[in-house]
Amino acid sequence: MLDFKNLSSKFPLQLAPNEGQIYLLFGGTYGNFKHEEINSYLQKIINTKNAILVVSIPIRDFIPKQKIIDSYLNQTFQNYLIQPLIAFGFKEQDFSNNTNNENLKMNIEFIDNCIKTFFILESDKVIQNIQFKKGMKFSMTSSWKPTLNEFRMSYQKSLK
Repeated sequence: MLDFKNLSSKFPLQLAPNEGQIYLLFGGTYGNFKHEEINSYLQKIINTKNAILVVSIPIRDFIPKQKIIDSYLNQTFQNYLIQPLIAFGFKEQDFSNNTNNENLKMNIEFIDNCIKTFFILESDKVIQNIQFKKGMKFSMTSSWKPTLNEFRMSYQKSLK
């Protein structure tokens, strides 16, 4: 299910008599949204009797930021993130190496409770008649990471 903006129109699913439901959202799903936003989409599930919502996410209080960052530093994640740039006309070799890992082009920062990834252009480039300057940073927000208190407060708000 990728259409999160319309979750409230799809859930909860109809219950048969004596039936319960369990909804599981894993970190990659839940973490793509700020907690207030996704909990507003999930409010109908949260407020349904006989339905259980289970969210599995790395909670920032218990996992050090560097460990969270390190979990994203891999070739598979880089391949996924660089695809829009390649589709636009860039090549992987157009970007500088990660300063801490020569095997990767992707860099990662933890800013505003989010994993932010970026690629830095190694030299001037013209693609689709657009001039891109050396050092230009192509950034994207990858995943929001709450503290336990942020998650609890947002969850409690969504129960109202």
